[in-house]
Order: sequence, then structure tokens, then C-alpha cells
Amino acid sequence: MWLKNKAGKFLSQQRAETVRWPLMWCANGGNAKMGEDSYTCAKREIEEELGLDITKLNGGLFDKRIYEEDNQSYFCDSYLYDLDIDINTINFQKEEIKKLDFFDIDTIIEMMNKGEYFVYDLDYLEYLKKYSKQNNI
Repeated sequence: MWLKNKAGKFLSQQRAETVRWPLMWCANGGNAKMGEDSYTCAKREIEEELGLDITKLNGGLFDKRIYEEDNQSYFCDSYLYDLDIDINTINFQKEEIKKLDFFDIDTIIEMMNKGEYFVYDLDYLEYLKKYSKQNNI
């Protein structure tokens, strides 16, 4: 789940010290529960983690991929929404998130190269950047 402001920057969360991948920066998201479709999962995760209702935002599904890792396949549906908001007004879930910030794609790539940001495929990030500009999201 990517949330983008009018300055072209994407909301990112620094994970709490007590969760998997502690202190790593990443986009918001999570895993679907049994029987849950990807949209319902995305909506639930954003409500739980950020207290936001994506049904009131402009955007939607922009990418579907299948990844192979550790001899397993998993589906990754990605959503992109406008979110022009002061992050200080977001009442985020302190158990999972240490802090929030907005970063542009180039900064995200720099942080990935330093091991500070969750690793995303570079072609995926370039597609996100291009798609968000073409669709005014």
C-alpha cells in the first residue's frame, strides 16, 4: 500500500523495535487473512496501522505480481492512494510503527542501498513513480 502526497513523496513507516525487521523503513501493508481478498486486506491494514479509511481516498490497485522466495510463491497486489495529510495528525499503531515520514522514490532507493529501507525491485519502484505521475495520484 503506497500513500502519496502532492509533493510526490510516499508515506513510509519505520517499523518498531519489537516486530519483524525492526527499525526498517517500508511502505504500509500486511498479509491477508484466510478468505480475505487483497483490497479487504489493504483496507484493514491501513485502518489498523494508521487509523485511515482508504474508501475516502483517490486511488486503487496499480500492480499485481507473484514472487518466489524460499521455495514458496506469494502474491503481491499493490495499491496507490493520494494522501495529502500532515503526518503529525495520523494516530498510528505504536506497537508496529516507530515513526512515519514521506520520501520520494530516489530517497527510498538510496535508503534501500544503505540497508535502511525494505528492498523492492527497482523496476517496481520506477513503475510506481511513472504510474503515479501518469494517473495524477
